[in-house]
Amino acid sequence: MELQEPGGPDHMFEFSPHDVAADQVRSLLRKLRDLNLSSETVAITGASHVTIGGCLSLDAPAESGVRYRIDFPDGARSVLELACHAAGASGLALSVDSHSANSTRKHLSVRLSRDPEGRVCARELAARVSPETCDPRALARFLKRAVRTLYRTE
Repeated sequence: MELQEPGGPDHMFEFSPHDVAADQVRSLLRKLRDLNLSSETVAITGASHVTIGGCLSLDAPAESGVRYRIDFPDGARSVLELACHAAGASGLALSVDSHSANSTRKHLSVRLSRDPEGRVCARELAARVSPETCDPRALARFLKRAVRTLYRTE
C-alpha cells in the first residue's frame, strides 16, 4: 500500500501490513520510560559491561524521547536516547555517547515490524516484545538489547 504525503509524488512512502503503527511505537516508549530500569548490568562482550542507571526522562512525555543513564566501570557516564522516527515512520531512533577516546555520538535507526504472533520486532537489535506487555522482564530484555547493540559496535 502506498500513501502520498501532501508534498506531491516525489514524497511516496511504502508501508508493509507488518509495520508497527506510530501510536504503538509511542506506547512502547512510554512503557520503557515507566520501567525506570536501574542497576541492571548489560554484558557488551565477554570482558566488558555497562550498567543501566535509571531513566532520566520520567517527567517528560515519552513522545519527546526516553533517556537512560549508562554507567561504565571506569566511572564514566553516558546517555542513551530512544525516540520515535521522524515523519511517522515505523521505528525507533537510538543514540548514545560513545565511550571511545573521540567521544562521538552514535546513532542507529531501527525499523520495527511485527512477527506472525503480533510482537514488535527490531531486527537490528535482535529483540522482540509484545506491544501489550507490561512485563518488566520482557521490557528490560528489549532495552538491554538496545544498549548491547549500540556499544558492541565500538
